[in-house]
Amino acid sequence: MRLKVSLFAAAAALVLPVCAQAATITSTYSFTADNFHSEHLPSTPPPISSIAGTFTITFDPTQASTGTAVFNVTTGSLPNSGNIQFSFDPASYVNGGNNYTGFLLLGDALNGLNSVDETTNDFSFAIDNFSSGSPIAKIIYGNASGDNYDSSSVSVVAATPIPATLPLLATGILGLVGFGVYSSRRAAKPNAEAVPA
Repeated sequence: MRLKVSLFAAAAALVLPVCAQAATITSTYSFTADNFHSEHLPSTPPPISSIAGTFTITFDPTQASTGTAVFNVTTGSLPNSGNIQFSFDPASYVNGGNNYTGFLLLGDALNGLNSVDETTNDFSFAIDNFSSGSPIAKIIYGNASGDNYDSSSVSVVAATPIPATLPLLATGILGLVGFGVYSSRRAAKPNAEAVPA
């Protein structure tokens, strides 16, 4: 009986903290962007032709939030690799007649939830439909002349949020080990109900 109570207490001690923090995840996303063009000066060549990299954010996909993301450029150049700001809104919304779920905005000069100040030689990275698994992204790059260049060809791919799955796996393994110990001890005890012949 003590073993049952001990196993239950151990399982509860492991599972309750995991459940309390299960909504917050850390995920890394890869992106590529090319075909930059200016809406105002279509004949002016963009300062960058293509970029690729990753960004990592820690957020609760069910709550509107702002925070800091780690942004790394692996191909091309942007002036602000490193820590940048992000804004996430999980609400469903309609944009251009299409229904979307979740909006993520990354940039150096966020102005609260879902708003960014575009500065010179800087960018903002807007991702519609972020929560659905089929994101639609747009990168806007502002140069020193005050012109903005949009990339109409952006892809974003999510990696598996490993930190969210490891505690669950560890809890399952500990539960199996505990059950194995309990079963082996129970089998090793003599049967007190046996009637002598």
